[in-house]
Amino acid sequence: MELMEGLTLLATDTVGNDSVFLLVVLIGLCAMLFGLGIVSIILMVNAFKEDEFGAGILMFMLAVFAIVVASIGIYAAAKPQETVYKVTIDESVSFVEFNERYEVIEQDGVIYTIIPKGE
Repeated sequence: MELMEGLTLLATDTVGNDSVFLLVVLIGLCAMLFGLGIVSIILMVNAFKEDEFGAGILMFMLAVFAIVVASIGIYAAAKPQETVYKVTIDESVSFVEFNERYEVIEQDGVIYTIIPKGE
């Protein structure tokens, strides 16, 4: 990406899809789902002896939980990464033009963290 004249690029960074965090969350959710499955199987064995309808409800709730967990994982994995730019702005830059082209994410003194609009 080419920055407009008067901006000095200090650094770029990628934000969004943090794969390590996502992996830890998915492993934790899988472990929780596995534990819930074991408990559900034990409850279903007892429930089938007395109440088939209750066992069906329990199996349905387990399936809904698994679908929700999978949907969250798929959504988080598909979230696109975004590049942010840390810049300084020269006095010659028109802030009207700057605001039309960029969105300011953060400001730390004279250092602006920006993303181009339309990305």
